[in-house]
Amino acid sequence: MAHATIIGHFQGKMWFTSKQNEGSEFFIELPLVNSEADEEFEK
Repeated sequence: MAHATIIGHFQGKMWFTSKQNEGSEFFIELPLVNSEADEEFEK
């Protein structure tokens, strides 16, 4: 999913952490309920 879709449409969050020689972790957080996104999706 594109950053703009997760943040703008679903009101979610994205972030990452990185440690040298260990790699990176990527996180995506989405709300369980988002009435605005549901209404737009149904159109």
